[in-house]
Amino acid sequence: MRSCRLVLALALALAAAPAFAYTIYLKDGSRIVAKVKYEVRGSQAIITLPSGTQSSIAADQIDIERTDKANESRLGGTAMVIEGGQATELQQAAPPPPKPKLQDLLRQNEGELRGPVGTAPQPADPDAPLTPAAALRRSEAAKQARQPYPDTALAGELLQLLTGRGATGMAVYRGADARRPLVAFEASSEASVFKAILASSAALLQLQSRRPGAIDGFEVVCETSGGQSGGRFDLTPHLAEEIVSRRYEITRFYVENVKF
Repeated sequence: MRSCRLVLALALALAAAPAFAYTIYLKDGSRIVAKVKYEVRGSQAIITLPSGTQSSIAADQIDIERTDKANESRLGGTAMVIEGGQATELQQAAPPPPKPKLQDLLRQNEGELRGPVGTAPQPADPDAPLTPAAALRRSEAAKQARQPYPDTALAGELLQLLTGRGATGMAVYRGADARRPLVAFEASSEASVFKAILASSAALLQLQSRRPGAIDGFEVVCETSGGQSGGRFDLTPHLAEEIVSRRYEITRFYVENVKF
């Protein structure tokens, strides 16, 4: 039943996700996936994210030659797959074999979920996924209850580390545990949820190296621009190390640790 709920909840949360259309490469080697090509205004590059939200970075951070070359041959957008825990692009000229999707992993034990032939129907699950309207109300209530993280210096450093990993559209709040900041991401697709997990894992390890003993981990929350949940996770240093080292495959981590 848990796997069935995951499939339905993820489908509700990500159904309206837009197709990625333009990839911006930065000089430090990281990248940002945008809806359209960036617009330069003075010293800033204005970027429209896939969700429609606008952000900005210094224009001189963009690797213009690599960005133009990477996007000039694309026909109708950028496809994304998850391979080895990394979000990578599928080039139009030579697409690789299709990779298993998250829904495929969730259905691997479909026979066990159905039960033996002839078993009586199970009663309604009280923990069944919420309707979109109820999920939106719960998400809005949670947002209103959030408070800024008290250590503003640490929160600012964390945002810098996440930005350096190509993450955008995030904020840091006080978590349920004072030693576990809550990091909220705007993530409207499977790929953007996975990217948030990867960026958070790397940032957690870097922050622990810089500030030993300052925090015990993160609460990671992914939400669509419409307010629906894309999943929440408790991320510890051990899990972060497993993910960054690729010993824990990212889609498997999602299935085994996601909460809605």
